[in-house]
Amino acid sequence: MILVDVDGVAMSRPDRALFRDLSVTVSQGDRLGVLGVNGVGKSTLLGVMTGPVEPEAGRVRRGRDVTVAVLEQRPELGSGTVRDAV
Repeated sequence: MILVDVDGVAMSRPDRALFRDLSVTVSQGDRLGVLGVNGVGKSTLLGVMTGPVEPEAGRVRRGRDVTVAVLEQRPELGSGTVRDAV
């Protein structure tokens, strides 16, 4: 089952392209690692894939009945245990 299909997406910053014509398909059971130095677009790519960020070009399709959950890079979890937060 396809969870998310990213086809030809592009994102940029005023001074440079972060990525262009990027395509990837994530299926059930896949594991994805996104690596890179600060400022190259890792969080932006994940935002495009999960939904809160619209790509400047290309298309993102999510599988039917797929629910996406995201733990932000700097979450506000409050006090308590990790179990409480989850």
